Amino acid sequence: MATQAARRGVDTVLRSTGLNSPQYILLKNIPHYLTPFELNRFVLQKKLQGVSECTIIYDKQQEPTGTALLTHSIPNYVRDNFRNLQGAYLYGRYIDSEMASVSSSTRPDDTGTLVVVAGLNGKAMMDTVARMCEGYTLAHGDDVIRKVPLPTSVNVFNFTLYSRWVVRFANESEAHRFIMEVQSTKVGSGVPLRAYIAFGTNL
Repeated sequence: MATQAARRGVDTVLRSTGLNSPQYILLKNIPHYLTPFELNRFVLQKKLQGVSECTIIYDKQQEPTGTALLTHSIPNYVRDNFRNLQGAYLYGRYIDSEMASVSSSTRPDDTGTLVVVAGLNGKAMMDTVARMCEGYTLAHGDDVIRKVPLPTSVNVFNFTLYSRWVVRFANESEAHRFIMEVQSTKVGSGVPLRAYIAFGTNL
């Protein structure tokens, strides 16, 4: 009876979301120490179908937020997977979940492959960033390395001692490998560089 009641509750949620074609499932309350490998294993254990990518979401300080995004290459499976995740536990923690559509703000830009590099000299050129990326696989196309424009509120001259750059990598693994290397780098008078995954509007 309890199981039937739970299923009816899930069906009510599905009808009330108003999402015609959800493509993502946002997982909440996942352990902060969870690794990408463990997240993928959880998806396999739950027998979730149509999941093309599992992304742990980090904040600007590259700290895990306790959330993750499951991207579906086949949206038809999203609702079934949402049902299967109800009451799920991971390492003793109850995992909350919600469906998200393509236009949802929970969708990360380029699914975790965009990296912001902060702390370079304000006059740094693209060649400097390109040299930092040697040995890493970048995405194909234009604008794989671009400078983040300064906000007009900085001052009338748009001047700053430091600059920020966005680099688009071929995959999430390369992005995280680059971040681990950059985090231990210092420039100029010992100022440490910062690098973090760009999700949504956290540039």
